[in-house]
Amino acid sequence: MVDHRRTTALQVLIAAEKNPRTHIDTLLEKGFIASGLSPEDRRWITELVLGSTRWKRRLDWEIRQFFKGPYNKVQHSLKAALRMGLYQIRFMDTPDHAAVHATVEMAKKKIPRSAVGLLNAVLRKLSENRPDPETMLLTDIERLAIGHSHPDWLIERWLDRYGPEDTSKLCRWNNSAPKIWLRVNTLQISVDDFLMEAEALGALVSPSDVLPGFVEIDHVAPLIRSKLYDQGKFWIQDLAAGMVPHLLDPGGGELILDPCAAPGGKSLQLAVLTGGKAMIRASDSSAERLKRLGESIGRLNLEGIQIDCVDARRLEYDDVDKILLDIPCTGTGVLHRRADSRWKKDPQDIIRLTNLQLEIAEHAWSRLRSGGLMVYSTCTLEPEENWDLVNELRSRHPEIIIEPVDNPELQDYVDAQGALALEPWRHALDGMFAVKLRKP
Repeated sequence: MVDHRRTTALQVLIAAEKNPRTHIDTLLEKGFIASGLSPEDRRWITELVLGSTRWKRRLDWEIRQFFKGPYNKVQHSLKAALRMGLYQIRFMDTPDHAAVHATVEMAKKKIPRSAVGLLNAVLRKLSENRPDPETMLLTDIERLAIGHSHPDWLIERWLDRYGPEDTSKLCRWNNSAPKIWLRVNTLQISVDDFLMEAEALGALVSPSDVLPGFVEIDHVAPLIRSKLYDQGKFWIQDLAAGMVPHLLDPGGGELILDPCAAPGGKSLQLAVLTGGKAMIRASDSSAERLKRLGESIGRLNLEGIQIDCVDARRLEYDDVDKILLDIPCTGTGVLHRRADSRWKKDPQDIIRLTNLQLEIAEHAWSRLRSGGLMVYSTCTLEPEENWDLVNELRSRHPEIIIEPVDNPELQDYVDAQGALALEPWRHALDGMFAVKLRKP
């Protein structure tokens, strides 16, 4: 009997090893196409694939304790099978002996025949032993980085800034399954009616006590396959991201620029908040991502959004009333939501991105009319991309006025300098930074 769940998971993990630039979520979605798997099977596979990806460093470290030979040179298929087998042993409900047996049997058709015995032997050793980096002669950084499966460079940065206790809490958050938030299209349906219809589909939903229109859901699959989705009654958007458009206090008749719009959740939200009566210019340099935004606008039946495929450094609009500058960043505040992101970044990314961010921010500021408001936002925790960048922009444009975030519902998330500054381990939300910049 073919083990479709483990076979699909292994195929996705092998593809990830062979195509390190492709995001694991994209590979996972491709693995599900025409698979005929049930929603329950898809959830099981998703946990196995994303968990094996998040915990890759810890899993590799444990495997190396019992693997004889150069592990770095191991075939992609064997490495993926070892990780997914060990992840089941350490983190899933599958009994150890069943995890070992099922993984080995399934992998026989995917790995070299000569490697089957090695896979079986190493997984059996790992099911009988649990190596602990805390007991090894490692540096403080290595113990945290291996124990929580993060790159050394991120741990080093966070230890300097947050200390060991909060760094550990942040890492635990990054290794947790993300919450699923939806934004109700309140131009089409009330939140109360949405909750009733969602519950009738078997979903567990609860409204946010912070922002109106947002609901948390246990799993979204029943809704995606329902009329609620087809009729444009909601879209998927995280609550933390949803806080940012509120800082603009958007109004009808305003020209609002969203120069880094894709995938577009904030543009959609601006349209709903203004009742479709603002002129929202949503642009991005990615035509593919903008195509998905266009499809969302059509499904949600929203008005007032114009899409432009253009580099944010080349925008030609003048006298803009408001700008939502949700800028490209390292995304270290949302690592739990992007399982492979921690492995795709390095310290040079911060340097590269801050140069880009400053260039985009300067150009956007030049498009803003006198008296206009720009909200600069990121989903990173790194100061170089947040306050340091804002202060550099202010040194070049001394006229910039920082307006403290004064939304009553958001005061628990505002830092001492007046910016929205969500810290995942404190607020149990995605890391988010946003600051209001007024042009006199």
